[in-house]
Amino acid sequence: MHTFVILVGVLVLFQITAFTNLISAQTPAHPFMLVSADQLPALRARASQEPWSSMKADAIFDCQNLTYSPGDLQDYDKGYRMQNIMSACSLAFILDDANRMQYKQKILNVMPMWADILVVQRTPNYSAAFFMAPAAAFLDSILAMDIIYNDLTLAEKTSAENWLLQEYNHYYNAPPANPPAFEGTQLVWNIYKGKDASDPYINALVKGGQRDDYRPIVGYKPQMDMLFTPDGVYYEGPFYGTVAFAHQRGERSHIIDILEHTNIIRNIDFDGNGVADNYSFYQDPKYQNLYEWLFGYASTPAGIQAPFGDSSDFYPVWSENFGYYTIHTAHTGQASKFSQEAGQYAMWRRTQFADKPSQDPIFLPGRLLQYVLLSYPLPAPTAPISRIFNDGGAFFMDHNLTKNSLYGALWNVKATEEYFNDPNMVYFHAHNDTNSIHVSAYGEPLLLNVGFKGAGGAQGADECLGFSTNYMTHRAVGNNTALINYNIGNPNDPSEANDHRYKFGAGISEGFTGNGIDYASGDSGLALPNGKHQRNFIFVHPQIGSNGYFILFDEITGNAGTSTAHIALHPNSDLTAAVSSNQEYRAPIPATPRTCYDPETGDPFSCSVAFTNQSAGISVFLATPPQRVDLLDGALCHWEYYDDHAPYVGKYIFSTYPLSSSRKNIVTVVFPYDSTHAAAGFSRLSGSNYTGASVQHPASIFDTALESSAPTSDIRHDLVTFRGKAVWYRTQNSQTSAYFVRQGSLFRDSATPQRGFEATNSVSLYMSDEGGNVISQGSDITFYRPGLITIYLNGQAQTPLSSGTDWVRIRISSGSYQIAFNNQSSSTPIPTLVPILGDANNDRRVDGIDYVIWLNHYGVTTSNGSSDADFNSDGRVDGVDYVIWLNNYGTQL
Repeated sequence: MHTFVILVGVLVLFQITAFTNLISAQTPAHPFMLVSADQLPALRARASQEPWSSMKADAIFDCQNLTYSPGDLQDYDKGYRMQNIMSACSLAFILDDANRMQYKQKILNVMPMWADILVVQRTPNYSAAFFMAPAAAFLDSILAMDIIYNDLTLAEKTSAENWLLQEYNHYYNAPPANPPAFEGTQLVWNIYKGKDASDPYINALVKGGQRDDYRPIVGYKPQMDMLFTPDGVYYEGPFYGTVAFAHQRGERSHIIDILEHTNIIRNIDFDGNGVADNYSFYQDPKYQNLYEWLFGYASTPAGIQAPFGDSSDFYPVWSENFGYYTIHTAHTGQASKFSQEAGQYAMWRRTQFADKPSQDPIFLPGRLLQYVLLSYPLPAPTAPISRIFNDGGAFFMDHNLTKNSLYGALWNVKATEEYFNDPNMVYFHAHNDTNSIHVSAYGEPLLLNVGFKGAGGAQGADECLGFSTNYMTHRAVGNNTALINYNIGNPNDPSEANDHRYKFGAGISEGFTGNGIDYASGDSGLALPNGKHQRNFIFVHPQIGSNGYFILFDEITGNAGTSTAHIALHPNSDLTAAVSSNQEYRAPIPATPRTCYDPETGDPFSCSVAFTNQSAGISVFLATPPQRVDLLDGALCHWEYYDDHAPYVGKYIFSTYPLSSSRKNIVTVVFPYDSTHAAAGFSRLSGSNYTGASVQHPASIFDTALESSAPTSDIRHDLVTFRGKAVWYRTQNSQTSAYFVRQGSLFRDSATPQRGFEATNSVSLYMSDEGGNVISQGSDITFYRPGLITIYLNGQAQTPLSSGTDWVRIRISSGSYQIAFNNQSSSTPIPTLVPILGDANNDRRVDGIDYVIWLNHYGVTTSNGSSDADFNSDGRVDGVDYVIWLNNYGTQL
């Protein structure tokens, strides 16, 4: 014991000598880093109501009862225990003023335990995972010191700062392998010691530069910026996006809040012109998009993260990770600082799972960051709506979202040119999963990718159930995507030949979302070494009389000499079997229990594959006839010690198709089902230059999905003629009620009068009786439908080029538009549509699109009424109009 104390004393003496300039810096009045003294009364007042009163009680209880006993804690728990004590006690110090000296003393008593953490950190081959937890704890310890600073004696302050200084120096002297942990720890300490934007070292830490010893500094902001796409999708998938920006990694993400609160970030001169740029993370659209994606789209409605990149197949938002529940993150409150939608999505997530985790179902724990960052009043919980992130993927879901709603995602992360030109720029946790999809429905994940159980080595994800690191990280066949001329070889360690060569594609090239269908087209870019894969992902929304489902229109073009195309699809099942060989496959969720392991003791116990719905499953209909179909074993991987779920070996569908002139268009229907949502009936369709499927619903509803190998030629099937790469249409009682054409110029049925369109140039569009969406590169389009009088683009009536009975021709310039129709029969006047309050785009529903229109017009004066979101027509777009929208949210006619 005496040796340990002497060693620590020597370290303290050395480090105080080495960094005297930091300790002698002038500090502003404390507290100032996350909260200011004038804000403390308001924070205390909130504790009189929920959820803040429960957070106060939790903070007091944990501060009084949590202990740091080195012998009782596993190494990876030590940083998180330090973090929890510091954060709980600093919040209790603020809220329970009468007993604040008790909480101050607890902080001071635990501070020497940093020496124990340092012993672990200095162990050879110290794990990166253990590197991060102390970094987050360091941030919370500094914030605690900022809170209690004015009640410290000089001796108490000096002693506590000396313990923290050792940790600061550990990061200062560590190899530059874990930024932004380095920048984060350096920033939080130097800001605490009074440095601001005028200091060269603060500038270098924020925007990049070098230290006094000439060691390069990447810079906190550049390092953070490179982690996700310009429109907010984390390159390495939902799990690590959550870890980095919405979980326990405070040394990454909560530096943002300190830089914002202190105004340091606004006073940084990023472009070097000698003038502060007034930059704000909170107001940066890239970061706003990130938090909207994290809380709205990175997880399914059932709360399970979408398994792209190094993301587990069965990881829920209420997961416990290193003693910290994801759903308890401080970012639930922080999200609203980035955008109103992000905050509303975060509240929706939290309220949807208010009973989770079952062992600790509090709203948020009593921690400093959780309490201070939580918006007052709370944002209104609002469910997300389908959305396309052009640089990251498409995320489709039901209207009127519940935990059991359908969800489908197309993953296609667009990398920068820098990635392709720099072979050393590798995103470690990314997979070969360009154009992969994930489907969830009725509370269960139903179509999975390879998953993840950890990454302890330098080559990628850990082996899982006998499947190699190559299979887990570097082989596309483990995911729901396409390959060309691929021979699997060893199923547990598949071949590299003709595998995807890059982990990123060219993003979403076009798409739209709407009331009837959602559509996105993913471009594989340079991902495949021997051709091109254009995946067109369609979500057909559930409607009265028909359940929702998904369609894949895959367009595959091989390089010269290629002869086969392949589609891999991985249901959440080891019971995948043919209903009709080489055609239809059913994959129910297995009922047989698996073996799980207690995260604390490691003891085995029996667990289920299903979360809540054992009757759920998925039907896969191979509408375009394959050359062969193989049912193969594949890993469905998950952390073995978490969430009452276990990895298992599933049975996946690997279909092979012949290429004709190096090309193949393939139609696949993916149809979720459970005990109350029956799968549809399917039959194959084929003819001259087309293949596809008929999907038979109850109530005389029939859907047809066809691909065309001759997209510039007229294709005739049944009583319909179309010209384009793909078509989907619905008939009800033998009448066309909706249709979709991908990059085509014609759709017409044989009814009298007709329904359809004809265009001078190729367009992609969806039309129903109420209207729809169109993507045009510039075209004259003639629309046919009974009683058609007027066509509206984005709410604006169009002047016809020409018109006649039941048809109107208009010019549509390049762009994406919402279309609405005004009809009348030959014998009745134009119907008057009753306006819906809050419906800005006149699509007959009040949803998030109308909110965006209100947001874009907020503060303006207008005479356009509801089309500019002036819902009370007083000439101003203001908060009154927002209230009207909010009160009518979800209305649909």
